[in-house]
Amino acid sequence: MELAVTNTGDTAFDFTAALHTYLLCDDVRRAKLGGLYDVRYLDTVSGAEHTQEIDPFSFAGEIDRIYFDVDSMLSLSTAMGRMAISAEGFPDVVVWNPGPTKAAKLADLPDDDWLRLLCVEAGVIQRPVTLAPGQDWAARQSFDA
Repeated sequence: MELAVTNTGDTAFDFTAALHTYLLCDDVRRAKLGGLYDVRYLDTVSGAEHTQEIDPFSFAGEIDRIYFDVDSMLSLSTAMGRMAISAEGFPDVVVWNPGPTKAAKLADLPDDDWLRLLCVEAGVIQRPVTLAPGQDWAARQSFDA
């Protein structure tokens, strides 16, 4: 997947972006995401910053983290198989799952569907991109089985 932005205006502008990729899992509690060891992240559920100390790591409930300056390929392992996740031009990664409590409050998500998804979103969040008039920017995320 690729996101491309062109400034067609007369003034520069800043933006942030993320590709909201919902990846199918058989059971997210058995999924393992690798490649983020020693990467700094903001846990937006608690508001605290940490460094990832376990790799690969698994999921037990709600997770909403922004990993900064990710420079390695990620791997997602589930009972359905293994997937390599890479990005170009997106320095940050959002890892999200609503968990059971938040899923029950989301009108467009059946209560138990939190078990079947994991978002691993390529993004540019920490440092917004600035585009001058006429300037282009593009970034991409790839998934390989």
